[in-house]
Amino acid sequence: MEYESLTRALQLVEILAEGQFLTVAQMVERSRLHPRRVYRLLETFPRLGLTLERQSRGYRLRADAPFLKRVTSFLHFTPDEVLTLRQILTAVPNSSVQARLLREKLERSTSESLFIPPDVDEVTGRNIRTMFEAIEGEKHHKGGVASWGTGKECAAR
Repeated sequence: MEYESLTRALQLVEILAEGQFLTVAQMVERSRLHPRRVYRLLETFPRLGLTLERQSRGYRLRADAPFLKRVTSFLHFTPDEVLTLRQILTAVPNSSVQARLLREKLERSTSESLFIPPDVDEVTGRNIRTMFEAIEGEKHHKGGVASWGTGKECAAR
């Protein structure tokens, strides 16, 4: 019984860490926890280092929550480490499936973590991601070579 309770509490942490502001009703629906349990966990999480942000009636886990920073420092790479790994992996002529998947994972990690700061609101984050994807698409569309104008082209339009 305690195992199931812990599992659901951790599931709620995972749901809150996705970055979207969620109401208690949405958390209840996704976690299948009783509303009272959700409220208790929302009161308990900050004491455990799981700092919450509140907006209107919604909650989300802060990306800079002390507990998350401690745990993820062992599991994730810093942006500088990701760039270094990408450079090393690009220099190695390995075409295996594992190498390709790792390159793709590092590319996604670089795209999201370097250009979208953790304290940016959801709408701005989506806008930044959309612009970055458009730029990346344009670079790939031109044969992988970025050809940027001087800015005079925009002024002339």
